[in-house]
Amino acid sequence: MIDFYGFQINIIDLTFSIILIISAFIGYHNGFLKEIVSTLMWLLSLLITFTFLEEFQTIFSNFINNEIILKVVSFFIPFLIIFLLNSIFFKLIFNNLNKSNTFLLNKILGLIFGIFRGILILILCYIGIAYLFKTKENFPEIMSQSSIFEPVKNFSIYVWKFSFL
Repeated sequence: MIDFYGFQINIIDLTFSIILIISAFIGYHNGFLKEIVSTLMWLLSLLITFTFLEEFQTIFSNFINNEIILKVVSFFIPFLIIFLLNSIFFKLIFNNLNKSNTFLLNKILGLIFGIFRGILILILCYIGIAYLFKTKENFPEIMSQSSIFEPVKNFSIYVWKFSFL
């Protein structure tokens, strides 16, 4: 526990709060339109990478023998290249997007979008932690003492069940 002006704050609560604040700030700073374009860029890069993942693995298997390293390299190298190409492409197409960033509504919607993105990041963090500890219930004490972790855990489980009916 960390003492913060008389309040006892768990490190997990602090970390989750920082993630939400940073995501909201970035959303506000970039504005809604830029955030939507950025999200599309990430999703398109992931979609292309996953679509051709087997082909990438076949290509890289000529150079890499270790299966775990092969999977990591076959995902990250193509993803980074595709993401870079998407970045260049989207910058050329949406060059005038910065002009719309001055509108207050765009910034407020960006803030709201940033908060939702932060919540999504927390859900993905929980899923990663659950995968790491191979459990949905028995977590280390520092996590079970957190005020925020339990609601994030419950919401993540709900989203996971809803997503994969």
